[in-house]
Amino acid sequence: MTEQEMFGERLRRRRMALGLNQQQLAERLGWQGATISRYEKGRYHSTMSFTRLRLLAQVLSTSTDYLLGLTNDPGPIPERREGVHRAKLRSFPSNPYPRKDRS
Repeated sequence: MTEQEMFGERLRRRRMALGLNQQQLAERLGWQGATISRYEKGRYHSTMSFTRLRLLAQVLSTSTDYLLGLTNDPGPIPERREGVHRAKLRSFPSNPYPRKDRS
């Protein structure tokens, strides 16, 4: 299995565990449904930006490490209320990792 196929399989598993179809996931991400399909099938030829990868992991309530195959733990499935995923999409600050003051 190639890295792209593994990424796609993990993406598909997590999406399904959350009870989302490809179109629902695409809408939450602001992407096209065909994009999700290509990623899941491992049929994409460009690299994904870190921002897009981080957003994907956030919407799937998992880590980038899981999606990239660096860990086998996808994390817990978040609670659902009335069939709706409770995780909310947050916008990222321009610098998500600000330096901490080392006084």
